[in-house]
Amino acid sequence: MATVWTHDEFVIDPCRVTIYIGATGIDGDTFKRIQLMEQNGVQINKTTRNTVLFMTNIGTTRSSVAYLIEVLVKIARELDDTLADMSLAERSAYETAVLKLTNPSAPLPDFSGFHPAFPAVDSDEGPSTGEGDVRRAFFLAYDDSLCEYLMPDEVMEKLDAGQDVVSATFVTPYPRGSRCWCRARSSAGRSCRT
Repeated sequence: MATVWTHDEFVIDPCRVTIYIGATGIDGDTFKRIQLMEQNGVQINKTTRNTVLFMTNIGTTRSSVAYLIEVLVKIARELDDTLADMSLAERSAYETAVLKLTNPSAPLPDFSGFHPAFPAVDSDEGPSTGEGDVRRAFFLAYDDSLCEYLMPDEVMEKLDAGQDVVSATFVTPYPRGSRCWCRARSSAGRSCRT
């Protein structure tokens, strides 16, 4: 980790363990709520559609980690037993659920720059850094009348048609961000997307 920290752009946090659960056919929230919390008393921090995230800290004991491993093994065995007893119809429904969780979601478009409606502004604190006026764009997104909510395929259609699409919320890879995209009007009245 020390080498990566000094030479790489990204560093994996060893205090966080992400487990991919797509092949279970159970989405992250259901896995968290039913399998971990209700059935086994395991608290979990974050989920996505096909992952669960466990966070450790200085207070995490060896026995806590051992219990978690024991619970995960138990869940895996129960899933294997359930699969073995499935009818053809149940198996088909399971395979459909797995397919939904294992197929990649729509890719996000490459970031190419800040929309011209939100140029970086010089301030009393110093010259512009070129990052754009993220604050103004962020708060415009709170006005639903300025937003257009698009599904990933609609975003791709607009991009293919040459229209600009700009996220109204932060899209972050960890934990995964929103698929909410918006259109807003700049103060000059031109149509822009934020």
